[in-house]
Amino acid sequence: MFVPPWNRIDPALIPRLPGLGYRALSTYTTRPAREAAPGLVQINTHMDPIHWRGGGGLVDPDSQITALLRHLEDRRRGRADAAEPLGFLTHHLVHDPAIWDFTRACLSTLLAGGARPVNLISLKGPLP
Repeated sequence: MFVPPWNRIDPALIPRLPGLGYRALSTYTTRPAREAAPGLVQINTHMDPIHWRGGGGLVDPDSQITALLRHLEDRRRGRADAAEPLGFLTHHLVHDPAIWDFTRACLSTLLAGGARPVNLISLKGPLP
């Protein structure tokens, strides 16, 4: 999987990735289609708990939860790809205790509600 810096990539480069051996691409927000290019599945992240533009620290938890609920609603209503795994972006080297606490609580709530983790490395069959 290719994960470009800051989750941004020049669209002209995307079709070249399968020829370099990549099977997947990850950027940020809902994927527009399952494949970013022929033979290249896009599996994005949808949540980033760090307030980068605010100098770091935790993004307001209420706004994150609101955005997550909106994304899940979009999946249920067919406005987003429900087959795409929900991606939670982590930057463990810069997580402070508040970010770790939010991450733990959010992921625990999702898992308790029926979400299932996907290990892309050991996945048998096609990528989601």
